[in-house]
Amino acid sequence: MARKKHTPSFEQQLECLQQQVERLESGTLPLEEALECFEQGIRLIKECQSLLSQAEQRIQTLTQPMTSSSAPKGVSDSEHD
Repeated sequence: MARKKHTPSFEQQLECLQQQVERLESGTLPLEEALECFEQGIRLIKECQSLLSQAEQRIQTLTQPMTSSSAPKGVSDSEHD
């Protein structure tokens, strides 16, 4: 059976990004290693932005006001208040 690829959580990716920033800010990395670190940081930023967008969409979906077509049968709009 094939294993699912483990996707790190938002928090794990953010922690990794912070580590990359610290490495770059140290100023001790050789140029090539600094570029690789920067590239990884950019990938992490994009992934974190994607996860945040997904979370925002979920929140918007959950907090949308219920319309009369989505209300359970037998529940009128006046009962929502």
